Amino acid sequence: MRRSTLPQALLTILAALGAPVPAAADAAPLKHVSVMLDWYPEAENGGYFDALVNGYYRAAGLDVEVIPAAPNAAVEPQVALGKVDFGLGSSDQTLIARARGIPLVQVMGSLQHDPVGVMMHDESPVRSFADLEGHTVATQPGVPWFLFVVKKYHLDHVRVSPLSFDYAPFLHDPQYIQQCFITSEPPIMKHMGVKVRWLWAKDAGCDGYMALDTSDRFLAANPEAVRAFVAATIRGWRDYLTRPASADAEILRRNPAMNQLQLDLSRQVMIDYHLVDGNAAGTEIGNVDAKRIERQYHILRDLGIISHDFDYQAAYSRDYLPPGLN
Repeated sequence: MRRSTLPQALLTILAALGAPVPAAADAAPLKHVSVMLDWYPEAENGGYFDALVNGYYRAAGLDVEVIPAAPNAAVEPQVALGKVDFGLGSSDQTLIARARGIPLVQVMGSLQHDPVGVMMHDESPVRSFADLEGHTVATQPGVPWFLFVVKKYHLDHVRVSPLSFDYAPFLHDPQYIQQCFITSEPPIMKHMGVKVRWLWAKDAGCDGYMALDTSDRFLAANPEAVRAFVAATIRGWRDYLTRPASADAEILRRNPAMNQLQLDLSRQVMIDYHLVDGNAAGTEIGNVDAKRIERQYHILRDLGIISHDFDYQAAYSRDYLPPGLN
């Protein structure tokens, strides 16, 4: 007599409900999938590590490999070429890649709001984006959010210098202004006793997602694996906001340059500004809103970063989100 097993879909539902998942001697082998981060392991990846160490991926039938990325690493080509199955990036970069014929699809909002902005010392005269006129800002060259700010606020005499990914220039120059993640540099500076302020690109009207991307090819061949990965990651994010200890331990193990205080500070900013859950009700984890993607597309067209009309709706899919978000 063949031993019966619970269908994988039921196992996934049991895991999502927090019920114990029964073991099965003849359960189907786990499907290996890989996800590349957009940086070294940090709190902004907490949901993935939470799902990994707490077994949510395995309960969904997945053997997940999490791969860190170095500074300025190009994650998108790795995904498009099939070297990794998923990759983290930003929704504007997904749109740009798609417009250039690179077959990427955003299947989830990894963070509901891109935490990018600019940071300055508290004594700086810069109090708004308009005040950046005549100043120098250290930023990555050509990033869409900054080009948007320059155009919106008519910053004809703002100067750009390369971002060094080093705190030293900021600490040594009270007039220094630099690109930041509001989850990272500002809380770290505050803890160091350096008074800072920051401006968030979202508040200027450039409200992108931190995106989870996959490729057309992987999506077509593995729709259920994508759906399972997204659902398990959303559960991991929900966990991480309230019970971060196990995921933090894994992040610290993989990134010795990280420390618990920085993880705590970053997670608190994500909670305070609803970067993960999207709103006070916490109902938007993982969501991708069609109107927001459309607005990003029109921003990129207006800036000339995307030089031609194309089917921007092919750059994202809501079909793999849990039913409550569909």
